[in-house]
Amino acid sequence: MKKIILTLCLVALAGCGVSYDGETRLISQLHITDSQGNPIPGLTVAVYVNDDSNSDFEDNSNPANGTTDANGNSLIGFLAPEKSGGRIEILVFEDRYNPINYVNSEITNLRKRDFEGFRLPVNEITMYRPEEVVQLYIHFQQASNTRLVSADLEGEFTTKRFNGYFNDPDNSDISIVAKRNQTVSVNYVVEDLSSGQQNQQTTQITIGDQTVETVINY
Repeated sequence: MKKIILTLCLVALAGCGVSYDGETRLISQLHITDSQGNPIPGLTVAVYVNDDSNSDFEDNSNPANGTTDANGNSLIGFLAPEKSGGRIEILVFEDRYNPINYVNSEITNLRKRDFEGFRLPVNEITMYRPEEVVQLYIHFQQASNTRLVSADLEGEFTTKRFNGYFNDPDNSDISIVAKRNQTVSVNYVVEDLSSGQQNQQTTQITIGDQTVETVINY
């Protein structure tokens, strides 16, 4: 029988600065492997919660932690943030501040509404070694009387971000760690400020084995 480590956080920590919904418990169930599909035991899976979508995550908003078992499985239960704008981040790491074998991976910008039946809608995470990834920088440059409404990425990355890649139209750059040797699709919505009409556009970016910096004019 597979052994799954279960961590439950049933009471909000006093003085942590985050308000929790005492009646809503969410579940993160993950299977974590390397790029060859091999399970990785002994990784830390940490949950972070924030009240405010405009605030950074702090270490003291960490209501639950778990560790992957011999089969690369992790099961964590935790209290949901009380506020509707509260965000949830799940971080998977070998050594958070000094990764050696695997680059940190994260699922971020989650809301309570993203959980399906109170369960995390992502159940597989691939961890990449440092030599398997590169940095990708995307800058959106306004070139006409338009507004960038939203953007999303399709590809293999160390970060899975829900609810768009930015919240501030004046700060719409994307910086993300991407798997080498792939083609990434950038799907974005642009609004014509004169007519109010919105159009979805797609740009493809080829990733090799070097850092990629690109500009998308809209």
